[in-house]
Amino acid sequence: MVKENNREYETLDDILPETLGLKVLFVAKTPSPVSVKARHYFQGRQGRMFWNKLLNYGILTSMTKFEDDSLLDNGFGITDVVKKPRTYGNEPSVGEYRQGFDRILDLVAKHSPLVVVFVTKQNEYRTQLMDVQAAIDAAQPQKSDFYDDGCRILELSKRLYPLYVQQSLGEKAKMLRILASNYTMTGTTVSATYRKPFDFFANLPPRPIRLPRLDALRTIRFEVYMP
Repeated sequence: MVKENNREYETLDDILPETLGLKVLFVAKTPSPVSVKARHYFQGRQGRMFWNKLLNYGILTSMTKFEDDSLLDNGFGITDVVKKPRTYGNEPSVGEYRQGFDRILDLVAKHSPLVVVFVTKQNEYRTQLMDVQAAIDAAQPQKSDFYDDGCRILELSKRLYPLYVQQSLGEKAKMLRILASNYTMTGTTVSATYRKPFDFFANLPPRPIRLPRLDALRTIRFEVYMP
């Protein structure tokens, strides 16, 4: 069971060994209702293709009716990023993905799999990739060279003080005016007011990044795309 907003939903339990150590950890996005009803992973029409690929390529050896019953015998485990079941095309929220990603990192740190495989469908991957590209395009400034200009200016700023002290008073005044144009002062309070190209960097949405310890995560990441 998984609980959300005081409601409980049936879901699939993680298939993980009691003892530490995994060859492969498969990470699905979210369980489908048909899989939850069957009490086994990837039981929909498209989900069955995942098991067929593992069997056809000799990655998984299964002598059971349901392939996930043989995962532990092969040194494999499986979980979902988001445990609440969803139908096809019903995407989890950004907050659910973030919470799920933290849980996956904890599982990886605990079980130390040699390989982590994120399983997604090719059409979903292409759609998500198009959404990401659209977001990047929307964030691009009107002049495509703003980003490159910004990088060059940031590099130049590392050598700003030695250049400043070598300049004449007139050149020093110009440099100070450029610096002052990127902030405002109200009384004793200084606030940044970035001008282009610095505004491109300043206006990017915050993206907190959590990195596991190197000794806790020695994992090769793969992604499996299914047609």
